[in-house]
Parts: sequence; C-alpha cells; structure tokens
Amino acid sequence: MEGENQAIGGFQASMGLTDEDFSELTDIINLTATKNIEEMSEFYKSFRSNNDSGSVEEQMPIVENGESRELPSLLLENFSTREELLDRVRNVALKEGYVTTIKKSKPGYYVIIGCDRGGQYRGISVPLNERKKISGSRLINCPFELWGKKKGVECWKVEIKNASHNHEPSSDMSGHPYCRRFSNEEVLSIKRMTMAGIPPREILTSLRLSNPNCKAIARTVYNAKATITKEVLAGRTMIQALFDELGQGDFTFDIKRDGNGHLTHLFFAHPSSIALTKGYPYVFVMDCTYKTNKCTWNAQEISHRFHGNFHEVREKICLAIENQYNEIKAKIASEKLRVTHKFQIPILKELVSHVSNFALGELFKQNELATSSILGPCRGHFSKTMGLPCAHMMTNKKGESLLLSDIHPQWRIDTRSFTNVDGGVDGNGSEIERLLKNFLDKYKCMPLVEREDCLKQVAQLIDSPIPLTLEPSIQPHKGRPSGSKKRKGDGSTTRDPSAFEIAEKTRKCSICHHVGHNSRTCPHKDENTRRSPHSVLANQHVNLNMLETQFECEINTSLEL
Repeated sequence: MEGENQAIGGFQASMGLTDEDFSELTDIINLTATKNIEEMSEFYKSFRSNNDSGSVEEQMPIVENGESRELPSLLLENFSTREELLDRVRNVALKEGYVTTIKKSKPGYYVIIGCDRGGQYRGISVPLNERKKISGSRLINCPFELWGKKKGVECWKVEIKNASHNHEPSSDMSGHPYCRRFSNEEVLSIKRMTMAGIPPREILTSLRLSNPNCKAIARTVYNAKATITKEVLAGRTMIQALFDELGQGDFTFDIKRDGNGHLTHLFFAHPSSIALTKGYPYVFVMDCTYKTNKCTWNAQEISHRFHGNFHEVREKICLAIENQYNEIKAKIASEKLRVTHKFQIPILKELVSHVSNFALGELFKQNELATSSILGPCRGHFSKTMGLPCAHMMTNKKGESLLLSDIHPQWRIDTRSFTNVDGGVDGNGSEIERLLKNFLDKYKCMPLVEREDCLKQVAQLIDSPIPLTLEPSIQPHKGRPSGSKKRKGDGSTTRDPSAFEIAEKTRKCSICHHVGHNSRTCPHKDENTRRSPHSVLANQHVNLNMLETQFECEINTSLEL
C-alpha cells in the first residue's frame, strides 16, 4: 500500500495537480466505471459550476455555461426520429443564446451537432489587401459538440462531447443567419408574392405582419428569390429559359441571329394581342416615343433585374394583356346595352347600340357643326381620316337618319366578336395540327415500304439539332463615359424628353437669347432693329441699292424708246 501511495503521489506531483483536483479526477474515474448516467450528470453540473479554470481553445477564453439546466436533461430523453432530436437540441440552445448546426451526419446512424461559430475560416489564395469584396467570418472554432446516435429501431440518444463555448451567448438572435431562415410556408408565400410582382420590401413587411417573430431582413428575401431563380432555370441558359417560357405561354415569337449565333432581334405576340389585331386590322398605332431598350440591358441583365425568373416576366405580361383584352370586351358589351342620352337624336337613331360611343360622339359634334352658321366648304378631310360622315354629308341628308353602311367597319360593335379568335387560335386547330391530321390520314393508306420511308423522314426532322442561340452581343454606345459624375441617375423614373421637347429646350433666340422662339418670331425684333446701328446702315445700303436700281431702270427704258 505504501508503494502504491508513493506511486500515486509521484503521478500527482508530475501532473501538477492539487489534492482537490486529484480527488475530482478520482471521482470521475469511479463514476465512469459504474456507468451511472444520473450520478454523472449531477456530478457534471456541480463540477462545471464550481470549476472556472482551464481552457479548450488557447486563443479564445472558455465561457462556461453554468446556467444550462436543460442540456444535461437531454441525456435522459429518447427521440423517435433524427429530426425530433435536432429540433429539441436547437430549441434548448436558442433559449440559452446559442445556435446549433449539423457538422457531420450519416443518415440512419449518427449526427454530430456543433455551434454555428465552430470551425475555422478557410481563406482563399487571394491576399486580403487584393480582394475586391470585404469579407468576414463568424467562425472562432467554438468547441461545443453533441452527438446524436441511433440506439434502436426508433430510438435516438444524445451524447455530450463538449458542452462549453468560447464566446458569450447572444442577446439578439437576429445576428445568426440560421435564425433569419424562412419556413417552408414562408418560402411558398414568397414565391406567390414574387409571381404577383410584389417588391422584396413589401414581401418582408407582409411576412412580419403574419409572423411578428420573423427576424429576416431584406437581404434574406433577395437570397430566397435567388434560390427560387436557380430552381426555375434548372441549368438552362437565359435564352433557353426565355424561349421555353414563350412557348409555354402560347406566344407567337420569332428571332434573328447574326453570323456567330448571337440574338439580334426578338418578336413575340400574346394570343390575346393576336385576337385584338384580327378584330381591329384597320389602324395600327406605333408607340415609338422611347427606345426599344432604354437601359441598354442584355438578356442576362434583364434576368438579374427580375432575379432570373422569366416565368415572372411572362406572367406579368400575360396578366397585363389579358386585363386589357377583358376590359375591351367588357366595354364593347356595355356599349351594346347602355345608350348615352345625348345620342338619342333622330339622325343617330339607326346607329345607337351598333356603333361605338367614340364614333357617336364624333358624329354628334359634326351634327352640331352642320346646324351652326360657321360651316365652311367641305374638303373631305374628316371623312377620309375618320371613316365617318362629315357635317356636309349630314346637311345633304336633310334630316334623314344615317345608315350603318355610312360607317366604317372600324367603329361597328354589333359585328365585333372575339369568340372565334379567342386567344388568337383558330377554332379548327393550329396549322401544325391540320398538317398532322392530313399526314395521319395519308399514312394509313400507305403500304409498308412507304410507311417506313415516312417514319425515317419524320425521325430525321425530330432528331435534327436546333441552332444554338447565344446571348446578344452588346456594342458600346458613343457618348458620356460610364464613370462620369454628371451621368443621370440609374434609379430615375423620369421619362426621356421627346425630340420636340429637346428642340424647344435648346433653341434660343439670337436677339433676346430666350428659349421657345427664333429671331424671326421674336417679340423684341422691332425694338432691337431700331436700336442697332448695323441694321440702320444695312437699311441705308438697301435703300441706296433700290435707288440705283430704279435709276438704271429709267435709263434702260429711255434707251429702248
């Protein structure tokens, strides 16, 4: 016994342990040998509350979690699933001001849980002073670690490997990215609101109204939309996604490429737009006020503006056109039923409910002009441009009613119908469907040899590669450099001035130096002419020339006589 005591004393002295530390070490060894979990947890709590010395990480001080009461209790709990274990550990950590993440796992066997500040930042090869982006890291190699192991068919247990942290608990959990995550229901709400065209700030406001505990910020919404965009593209290029969306939306579209395969022109038309075009084929109004691509964006930049979601862009276009289409149909149906009181006059009685209100209003003005005393000679301008009888034609009617044959078909609403051209699709089917039907009928009457040849030709057409369309090549425009300080703000919503506005703004009178007129129409022209000595000399010179010319004319006349 004396030899054993001397050996233990030598071990204690070599390790630099005090009597109190050595007694605690002996207790730990004895408890480990007994494998009593309850006694080990009680000893662990008393040991952590009394012992404030020691460190796991030399660079960071260990902050003891002495107030943790629920963490040791996890040792006694059984969890039926891995997700239940993870949720329980996360909730316990959140109550204490910490956030846990999965460090490593093997489905069906184990999961290693650590602090979200655990690990070390793995820097890249670019030096810090040469990086374009200012980077940072929250990782400080926190030693906290729990293990979750599957012990049976439906039994998961927790093992505490290291319950200490080397940092203070967070008083505000919104600084942790995990706490700013969206739930599955919130992600679906973001998708729906994005499809409706709601901006990210308003999406965030809506989410906070529905969930007051939401800690997300605007950047979280942007990241969620970027994830949605990545899912929507599914590995496709922007041009491929655009063509797919146009095809799925039943758009009629056509493109042009340059010699290198870059997209140069794109035309697309919605089915409802085609229906309106067929219904009103007489007049086309081209709105050329703005540039086709005002901001000089290419397809990729447009995609970034809309977070790469061409589906969102297509839905917005479809909604806008369909709303306009339905409003036009409703307006026509309303004008067939509703009669304006001032149009109930004898000369228009045959046209009411058959002609649009706009045309009736123009005819009403012409009728008032015909009964007035200021009617001038007929030049045919109104009838040629409007397709309606003018005041002189009404005068020649001598009180008779106007007939429907006098009205251009553009203004007829009784014969206007979009039922046969709804969506821009013919009732008998598209052209390809008609050809396929004819081919199938002809194919049934062919012998086997001809059938095989036809099948080979069809397979050849189907397997032929589609020409690759690349992103449009952007040519730099002449003008002010992109880095100029006098450049107009990109976020401005002010429209570009029209050509006549630019001309009126820059044109200055050479006499009074004011904007809006020239020297010929200047109101101060006469005053300046009298005051200017140059103009006086010029007038004298002109008068002398005129005298000389008259004298010469008189001489010439006398010589002829």
